[in-house]
Amino acid sequence: MEGRLSIGLAATTAVPYAACLNGTGWQRFSSGGVRATWVIGRTPAFPFGGSFMLGVGRHFVSGGGQTHVPLGLSVGRRLSLDGQALQVTPYVQPTVVIADDALFTFGLGIDLRIRGIPEIRFNTAVGDMDGFSVSLFWAR
Repeated sequence: MEGRLSIGLAATTAVPYAACLNGTGWQRFSSGGVRATWVIGRTPAFPFGGSFMLGVGRHFVSGGGQTHVPLGLSVGRRLSLDGQALQVTPYVQPTVVIADDALFTFGLGIDLRIRGIPEIRFNTAVGDMDGFSVSLFWAR
């Protein structure tokens, strides 16, 4: 279970987060933040947008923990289907995570926005750190 609060400021988004991991309750807890800044704009020559991602976080476990610093580039494009009623955003995100060692992961995701309901986000990662998530996103 994870909670995030995204704060958008012009071309930058800041996201503090806190999470209980693997359903083990407060014995394994993670918190930190991620900042994303738009660095690639869509053009006729390159039809994708991209954000540079920088984060810092800490996993807390009984008797210790680990700090991690992810650095990545998220590249994708929002596609409108059925007018504006249905929008799909596929993206890729190669990321290096600096912890005890440098770890590499490659993320794939798709965001699904249907007018009138929260956005549904599907994400998976493969590499030195594997995982998947499904989340709901409310924009205000």
